[in-house]
Amino acid sequence: MPSSVLAAELGIELEGQFIKVGRLQETNIPGIFAAGDITGGQARQAIISAGDGTRAAIGAIDYLKQLGVSAAKLKKVQWGASRTSKAKKLKKILPEVNLKEAESMKNRLKDYVLADDGFKAGYERYQPNLEMINLVKEKLSTAHIITISAYWCPDCRRNVPKMAKILDELQEWSAEVHSRDDEGVSERFNVKKIPTFIILDKNGKELGRIIENPKYSSLEEDLLKIAENDY
Repeated sequence: MPSSVLAAELGIELEGQFIKVGRLQETNIPGIFAAGDITGGQARQAIISAGDGTRAAIGAIDYLKQLGVSAAKLKKVQWGASRTSKAKKLKKILPEVNLKEAESMKNRLKDYVLADDGFKAGYERYQPNLEMINLVKEKLSTAHIITISAYWCPDCRRNVPKMAKILDELQEWSAEVHSRDDEGVSERFNVKKIPTFIILDKNGKELGRIIENPKYSSLEEDLLKIAENDY
């Protein structure tokens, strides 16, 4: 069953329960495109959906060009905001800091998560494993986590809110977060995939990294393995 309720609420024209689209996957509402299974037809699986997505992307780019958006600006557009504007917003929240300022950094990751509705929803839903977190505390009472993330990243949307919720229980731990899209971040922290969580001890020595998704059953177990020096 296609999940077309949102489309109907927006006034998008449907054919039965599927979204009606034109040659470039455009809907009846200017600037809104649809692709894949939700547009109906037979055998609407990976290859066909990818083709639909390409046509939708071309249609969306053409539409933006008609609005007078330059090619240079198009390269910056991301989830409704440019990388430049998003980076400026983050810099207001996340100035450069060091481990000596750990106490003032305590809520930075949480502030980052709560600034995005999707991240916030994931944070509010997550129920951390308190038993395992207590084991982490026993092994590593104080630590610092550097998070490299991006609002557009699916793995970030899944895991960064969870880490923020876990850190609510690790009272002596501190955290900072950097946008993957900010200039120089990838090089500075040697990051190739996101999210990347870099765990440091109180002296700033790197103990381990959690990259993209947990290596074990959960972020809590990964943190425990790192705390036990067994990651």
